[in-house]
Amino acid sequence: QKTELFSALPYYHSVGGKRTNVVKYIIRFHEEVDGDALRKAVDTAIRRYPYFRVKIVENARKTYLVPNDAPMVISHSLEPVHLGSEASNHHLMAFGYWENNLIIYNFHGLMDGRGRGPFQKTLLYYYCMFRYNEQVEMDNVNLADSPVDPEEYLDPFNNDIPQNRKIKLLIPKSFGMRLIKMGKVTPGDTRIRLIKLPEKETIDWCKQHDATPNVAIAIMMSRAIHKLHPDSRLPIGASVSCDLRTTLNAPKSHWSLIFLLNLFYDKKIAKLDISDQCTVFRGNLIMQSNPDVLANATLISKMFYSLVYHVPKPLKQLFCKIMFSFLDKPTTFSVNYSGKTTYGSCDKHIRGLYPETNCGYEMVIEITVAGGFFLLDITQMWKENVYYEAFL
Repeated sequence: QKTELFSALPYYHSVGGKRTNVVKYIIRFHEEVDGDALRKAVDTAIRRYPYFRVKIVENARKTYLVPNDAPMVISHSLEPVHLGSEASNHHLMAFGYWENNLIIYNFHGLMDGRGRGPFQKTLLYYYCMFRYNEQVEMDNVNLADSPVDPEEYLDPFNNDIPQNRKIKLLIPKSFGMRLIKMGKVTPGDTRIRLIKLPEKETIDWCKQHDATPNVAIAIMMSRAIHKLHPDSRLPIGASVSCDLRTTLNAPKSHWSLIFLLNLFYDKKIAKLDISDQCTVFRGNLIMQSNPDVLANATLISKMFYSLVYHVPKPLKQLFCKIMFSFLDKPTTFSVNYSGKTTYGSCDKHIRGLYPETNCGYEMVIEITVAGGFFLLDITQMWKENVYYEAFL
């Protein structure tokens, strides 16, 4: 069915649009990926998610998603597929494989990590069934002929959000340090760095220091940056993704429903021991994610989306550029962690999970768990290893 874009509009009209707001998710197996099994799995899994088999069409005023019956593109390559173009048959999702890597590309406006999760489980279910000719055991998986709940594809920001309070604009307390401006790196091609941390030891460390995995990584990277720039007057801003599905009462929604919470590492926090630093960051996260604050965040988000919606089309990209340049001011780097996901009997075939996000921040740290390790994928907008090495 035809769906008008609303909350996805800022992703689409930001500079670069659907070409840059792309999440690349790599599932690394122990064995080589079988292209024929992957084709069968994609064609079977996508039947359950018709709202992902779409393309964008526009008229003079509005932007829509419409059904797209063209085949989903699967490339035998590590080269990215340009979404929304002829290369992807105009789909906003595509696939690739090379050696033991299975790759999912998706437009971030269409789904975030949690929104992609159910499809990912269905895809792995059928891939392992076809690839290994085995009966797959997996909890809470949608099979190809399972019914689709409208709550999965309806945009919750298009509903009336209860407004029993005045909107409190969240003005950033500070602007975060910009690493490129600090002079130790040169902007250039994006580079991906991978770090593996033993799962059990990392969890034990978090318990010992009053931290969660995202808080621990935010503190460790902040400390690394501070060592390199101890005299900076600007604090280090770590932005942590927060899921708004509970607040919006939309647990099944596939749309990108995240809000960034800001943690600042300044000279005062630098003087604390690491356990106290973790306590401060965790306390700030708890304060920013209480129900009243998140309810206000949903109102602010809807106000932003409404402004983008009503701005004349020729000015939408400029408006989004201005708004994002302001909203991104607190962020030195971003940390994303959505918890541990298991894939039943498929887990024995999976070696690692590696999300790579290209959404405009200077540095993004994606945290996943697989094979007994926390896996950190660091996307940075420069080639030098200075911050990566300082983190190690």
